[in-house]
Amino acid sequence: MTDNSKTVSKKKIIIIVVAAVLVAAGAIAGIIFARQGYLATTMRLLKAEGKVNIEDSKGGNRPVADGLRFQSGDALNTGDDGYATIGLDDKKIVTLDHDSRTEFRKKNKQLELKVTEGSVFVNVTEKLKSDEKFEIKTSNMTAGIRGTLLWVYHDKTDNNREVAALLEGSAEISATNPVTKETKSTTIGANQLVKVYFYNNNDGEHDSVEFSVLELTPEDYSEFIWMILGLDEDLVGRVAGQNNNWTKDKLLDLVKKFKNGEFPPKNNPDTGDPDDKKPGESQKPVDPQNPQNPEDPENTENPENTGDDPQPNPTTKKPTRKKKTTKTTPKKPTLPSGYKKYAWGKRYKKKTVYVVVSKNGETYKGWVNEKWVKLSYDMQETDTAYVHTFKYKGKVYYRKTVPYGSVADGVW
Repeated sequence: MTDNSKTVSKKKIIIIVVAAVLVAAGAIAGIIFARQGYLATTMRLLKAEGKVNIEDSKGGNRPVADGLRFQSGDALNTGDDGYATIGLDDKKIVTLDHDSRTEFRKKNKQLELKVTEGSVFVNVTEKLKSDEKFEIKTSNMTAGIRGTLLWVYHDKTDNNREVAALLEGSAEISATNPVTKETKSTTIGANQLVKVYFYNNNDGEHDSVEFSVLELTPEDYSEFIWMILGLDEDLVGRVAGQNNNWTKDKLLDLVKKFKNGEFPPKNNPDTGDPDDKKPGESQKPVDPQNPQNPEDPENTENPENTGDDPQPNPTTKKPTRKKKTTKTTPKKPTLPSGYKKYAWGKRYKKKTVYVVVSKNGETYKGWVNEKWVKLSYDMQETDTAYVHTFKYKGKVYYRKTVPYGSVADGVW
């Protein structure tokens, strides 16, 4: 599903070092909070590794040092080899992946984190009290949590769209369309992730705010999440406790494989073949609140053909009055292994087409004559829009024009 981390070969040494560092950070946190009770309500930098920068509320830089106290309005940045762990208090720990940025705001018992770049993991060990408030924000979403394991990241395979994923607990997600100002909310639980899609309110096809809630499984975890799980066996137990299919022993086995350099670790209990399923393949809509998933619009009509513009079936004959013919419904495709939906069930030149893209975003396939075939892809810029063209054997299979600055840009 995601491409939130670099390859193991480039990060193997960094991960080993950071693992030890973050374990130490947990110990440091315990010592600080145990010996100096007054620190339990302050935000502090527990540990930093690699390139880490702290900005104050006025845009200046602050020196980086373990135990540094954060002020409301400060922001933390990590570079391409940077990791950082912050204690918001003794029950709320936040870890930033490399190439990430988070802003911190606190007023009394009101906490707010704004994730503007990268990937952040939030560990809330106890449910918040009735007078506490803790919100995680991105530019498009707000997650209100009371006790959970929350992962917020930018999905590079989906135009850097913000994603909120829950490994434990529940969260209320709200979003406001910046153009129409419409606000909607939905609730997700453990092993679910959510994306928000904005549309022009006059397109006649969608509401201006729509949520896509998908299933989250360990196959979807990034290297960052596997690294964190590898530091805390109790954390693995908390995650496993949310899903009967993923016991603690199975997750620990995957953590071991990850540490040995296998990424993504393969051991899917839902199939007989450990290599049969790839990251993100298990995702499927689970939210009845929005029956039409922007990524998988329901096609209620019988298409005349299934995207066979490039290669019409030569055996198809025109019906005659003397001979009755039986109309058959073309076979609807299933998602191929290792791919995600891109333009699914879309109408193009009176045909229904299906386009999928590989997890690394490098290969596209289309459904032609009831089989998946490789498509060529080309993107051109005009004075007013991007024109995306997919071809099969030199003929246009699907074309989409997206105006610059459209709130639906990238939503196919």
